[in-house]
Amino acid sequence: MRNIKLWIWPGLAAVVCLSALAIWFTAGSIEADLQSRTMSALRTDHAWAQVLIKGRDLTLTGLAPDEESRKDALSIARNVDGVRDVSDASVLLPEEKPYRLSAEKTPAGIILSGFVPNETARADIISTLTGLLPGIALSDQMNLARGAPTGLVSLAGYGLSVFSRFSTGSMTITDRTMHITGQA
Repeated sequence: MRNIKLWIWPGLAAVVCLSALAIWFTAGSIEADLQSRTMSALRTDHAWAQVLIKGRDLTLTGLAPDEESRKDALSIARNVDGVRDVSDASVLLPEEKPYRLSAEKTPAGIILSGFVPNETARADIISTLTGLLPGIALSDQMNLARGAPTGLVSLAGYGLSVFSRFSTGSMTITDRTMHITGQA
C-alpha cells in the first residue's frame, strides 16, 4: 500500500504536465483550422469579412457593405463547428447621399471616380470598360460607400457604352440620374 502512494502523486503530476503540453502545442493548429473553415464559409458572399481567433473565440472584422450583410456574416461564423463565441468588431461602410459615380474620357485615358458599393461592382465596371475600350489607360479613383441605387452596375454599363463613340466625354450618375456629355 505504501508503494502505491509513492507512485500516485508523481504519476498525476506527469499526466497533468503532459496534458498541458499537448494542449499548448495543438492550440495553434486548432486555431488555424477554425480560421480556415470560417474564412471558406464567408468567402462566397462575404469577402469583406476577416476573422481574428483566440482559442475557439472569433472576432469578425472588416468593412461591411450593409447591416444585413453584417448580421449574415455573424450568423455564418457562429454556425462553424467548433466555434465557441463570436464577437463583432466590423464597421459599416460610410453612407453617401447623394450617391455619385463618374467617368471621364480624355486623350490620356479614362478616370473613374465616385463611389461603388463593393469590390465586385468595381470589378464589373472596370471589366465593362476594358471590354468596350481594350488597351485604354484606366485610373480607378472609386471609393467604397453604402447607399448605391439599385442596378448601379448595369446603369453604369449603359452610360459607359457610349464612350466607344466619343473622343472625349464624361458620364455622371447621381443617385438614379445619368448625365452624359461628349465629343464624337
